[in-house]
Amino acid sequence: MSLDIFGRLPPDFGGAFGADAAVVTFALGPGGPSVAGGVGLLTQSLAFQYTQEIKRIYEVGSRAVFYVQGRTQGDVEVERVLGPRPVLLAFYQAYGNICRADQNVLLFQMASGCNLPGDTGAGVAFAMLGVVLRSIAVSVRAEDMIVNEKLGMLYTALVI
Repeated sequence: MSLDIFGRLPPDFGGAFGADAAVVTFALGPGGPSVAGGVGLLTQSLAFQYTQEIKRIYEVGSRAVFYVQGRTQGDVEVERVLGPRPVLLAFYQAYGNICRADQNVLLFQMASGCNLPGDTGAGVAFAMLGVVLRSIAVSVRAEDMIVNEKLGMLYTALVI
């Protein structure tokens, strides 16, 4: 293979994927239907993290360190454009009710490939279980009058 004009090897093409191959779905129960048929509910961004508590324990007179595994927890932030009222109310009723947390699932899926006809790339899917709405912030700007919403949620388990 020829070197480029800077004397370096050209990079190998590692593959591609299309941004339209990602989707966020708010579902009722594992594998259940999405809330009021709303795929994404005009979702603009999604960020989530999943952590486990780990304590370090030391023994007096020893160099040994021990790890004690604690509980797991997850947090997710979603930014959306407020959409049709029936979908919005169904979402709040489902995800705002802590008593039905065991039925609330947030699913993030991304297919591999360029999302072309016949493309069956494996992709990846993250399912957040036990999702509960913790906070809501609403904002609007005068220049576009689009009402934006920022949601803070928590969840109990992340599965792939």
